[in-house]
Amino acid sequence: MLNGIARKGVLFEVLRGAEEAEIVARGTVTDLQRDKVPVDEVEQGETCGLLVKYAKGGPVQVGDRLRFFTETIEVPEL
Repeated sequence: MLNGIARKGVLFEVLRGAEEAEIVARGTVTDLQRDKVPVDEVEQGETCGLLVKYAKGGPVQVGDRLRFFTETIEVPEL
C-alpha cells in the first residue's frame, strides 16, 4: 500500500498507464491477507494479498495501480 487503507468488501479500480491512467477493470475485494493471515484492513506501508471479484475487465498486470473506494447512496428525505 502506497497510501490510504484497503478494506475487505470495498470496491476497486485497476489503473493502467502513467499520466492519464485508464481504468481497465473494476470489482470488489472479497478477501484480504497480511502475512498469509486473513485481515479486515491493511494500512499504508504494509504489503498484502488480495482475492478479488471482477465486475468489469480483466486481471491486473505488472505496473498497474489499484484505487480502493466506497460508494454511498444518499436518498433525499421527502
